[in-house]
Amino acid sequence: DSIEIRSIADPNTAVLAFLKGEVDWLPGVSAECRIDLLKQKSDGERADIHAIPGFGTDYFSFNRRPLLSDGRPNPFADARVRRAFALASNKQNIVEGVTRMKEPIASTFVPPNSIPGYVSPVGLGYDPEQARAELASAGWVDRDGDGRLENEAGEPFPDVELLYSTSSPRFGRISVELRDQWEREIGIPVILIGQEIKFYKDDLRQGNYMIGGARWYGDYGDPTTFLDLFHSKDGNNVRGFKNQEVDDVLLAATLEADPDKRLRDLAALEARLFQQDLPMLPICQAIDVTMYDPGSLTGVTHHPRLTHYFWNLRDPGAQP
Repeated sequence: DSIEIRSIADPNTAVLAFLKGEVDWLPGVSAECRIDLLKQKSDGERADIHAIPGFGTDYFSFNRRPLLSDGRPNPFADARVRRAFALASNKQNIVEGVTRMKEPIASTFVPPNSIPGYVSPVGLGYDPEQARAELASAGWVDRDGDGRLENEAGEPFPDVELLYSTSSPRFGRISVELRDQWEREIGIPVILIGQEIKFYKDDLRQGNYMIGGARWYGDYGDPTTFLDLFHSKDGNNVRGFKNQEVDDVLLAATLEADPDKRLRDLAALEARLFQQDLPMLPICQAIDVTMYDPGSLTGVTHHPRLTHYFWNLRDPGAQP
């Protein structure tokens, strides 16, 4: 007949409240112990914790501008270089060995199966050999046998600066793994730069970076809540990515009266963005960890945008 909603500020206290039976449903679990609890579920030891794929994606932006902030030529202005870094990224290792939460890995930006009628395309997978071929195609090869890639003028590939916010230990750990993968697979030195969130955001907006990590959550149930980030005039396009054909497709989508054709056109655009242009490197789909016992509470939806219908909640053991 009623629902009591409690606010518990400390994540660990919230989990303890659930484990002690003081609350029946705990969404948004952020305590570090959730990793161990999810492992217990995968081992068949418990059934009261659930990882729900959400309406968000973790990713790393490439600075696409022709020049870096200090005036040097930007190697990431070349799509072949961006594709190389994507192909050299083992995302399965990240979700299994770094985040340890086994999130669905992502090769595109719009979370799959989150929008009715939208069929997500396939982006680039993990292929270090093809990554090295992309770099060679862009003119970056080891010309003097010193283990460092050089261009045709003999200039070495610049050390890559990988920017992340120190407010997110998660992105710090992912950045360390990406650095190790890229140095191992394509032989390019990577420098990690952790910044406080304010300075981090400022540097992203000003283009003062080479690669930078972030997470994006969609605001509404349509692919454009993700794909609009690639419009040349979008305020969230910190990558400096500009392509008139991309702008034209996004504009046409606002005018298309046939909903099925509109979704097909947007899917084709996403395929182009993540098979050819690669303005960003998707890592994995965000997940929401929630705790409830299906034997004690029913009606909890696994909606990707975390839309819950309280009137459907039931205690199956309660007397009618």
